[in-house]
Formats: sequence, structure tokens, C-alpha cells
Amino acid sequence: MGAVIAVDLSELPDLLDLGERRMRRAIAAGALAGAHRGRAVMVKRTPVDQGQLKAGWRVKAGDKEFTGPDSTLAELINDAPHISMVELGARPHTVNPEGWAAIYEWVRRHFRGGQLGGKGRMRPRGMFAGLQPFKGEDPVITQITNAIVFKIRKYGMRATLFVRNSVDELRAVMATELERAMTKIEADLGRGGGGA
Repeated sequence: MGAVIAVDLSELPDLLDLGERRMRRAIAAGALAGAHRGRAVMVKRTPVDQGQLKAGWRVKAGDKEFTGPDSTLAELINDAPHISMVELGARPHTVNPEGWAAIYEWVRRHFRGGQLGGKGRMRPRGMFAGLQPFKGEDPVITQITNAIVFKIRKYGMRATLFVRNSVDELRAVMATELERAMTKIEADLGRGGGGA
């Protein structure tokens, strides 16, 4: 058995406007909740070395009301400077001294006497063994770094596409949160919930 709500016809436009405003706010709130849940998804999927890329995920709130298809209700962004290189990779290019130093430090953190990436995968060998464009404190780490730099110069860097591969899941998360917000507001309006 449903509830009956009596409304004077003169009050109807105000009530409809109140319901529409609450619905627009519910859409905006659902989108913001979806962006926050999407952030949690992306933090789990982000490749990690020192954590700057994971820590770069942010949610930026947009319009507090859905005013139309051009409204920006929420944004999920990553402001880490190297996100595009990790996501999209890079074409073959030379590496500047600052980049070389960053790669050297990465190798230093991860090198375990030839065990990085599997047994013996990080030992300089073949055509890479004699490369010495830059020199670091440790000669083995320097050789490995120079081999990586040579490979970047010759082949570029492979894309991970972890963001692109997450789009379907992010859409599903957003749809779930929007549906949850709409169901809640419909239930509130059905019960005659007031307020603006």
C-alpha cells in the first residue's frame, strides 16, 4: 500500500523544482563518490617503484549540481610528472644526464647481484658491456644503467597502458555510484523527504 501525498496545485512547481534540484545534486554526489572509488581502483593498479605515481592520484570535485551534459562533476587525475611515460611509453630518444642519474638510482635500488628481473637478467653482456657514456660510483650498476640508456635510445620504452586497461572498470564503478545516489534520492522523494 503506497502513501498518498496531497499537494495544492499552486505548490506543484516549487515541489517539482525542489525534486529536480535534489536529483541534480544526487547525480553530482554520485559522480564524486564514483571518482573516489575510481581513485582506489587506480591506486591498486598503478605500477610502483617509490610510490610517487600511486601518490599522484587525486579527485577534483566539479559542479555541485548537474546542470547539463557539459557539466564537470568530478575529475580523477594523476599529477605525477612521469605518468604519461609510464602509461604510453616513449619513442626512441636520448637520455639526458638527469634521466641517466634517475635510471642509475633505479638500478641501484633494484639490483641484487644479477637477480633483477630473474637470474642474470641484469648483467651487462654483449654489445652493452662496453658502453660508458656516463660513469657512476659502482661500475656494474653503471654498465647496467648505460645498457638501459642504450636500449631506450635504440628502442624506446614500452607502454604499460594500465590506465587505458582500467577504463571499463572505472565506468562500472561510476555507474554503480550514480545508480546508488539516484536510488537513494528516489526513495527519499517517495517518502516525501523535504529540504533543499
